[in-house]
Amino acid sequence: MAVAGFVLSLIGIVPCFWFWLLQVPGYLGVIFSMLGLKATKDGARGGRGMAVAGLVIGIVVVVIALLVTLFVYTSNDCVTDGFTVDCQF
Repeated sequence: MAVAGFVLSLIGIVPCFWFWLLQVPGYLGVIFSMLGLKATKDGARGGRGMAVAGLVIGIVVVVIALLVTLFVYTSNDCVTDGFTVDCQF
């Protein structure tokens, strides 16, 4: 679970600067990393560091995607038409 969370969080970096709807790998990375943390709590299984890294990366990626989406929809410089966005800076 920890490795899956880490990998999914890293994959979530790619769509990070698009809209929050496309951030499914980041969401799954956070979920799997939390499950990995729970599984490695007692020390019997390894991978706790990967789970922590996946959790941190996943949360950062999801927050950045939400902030970019918020900026695009609230900015006067960006015009949205469905899923098409045109920003003039």
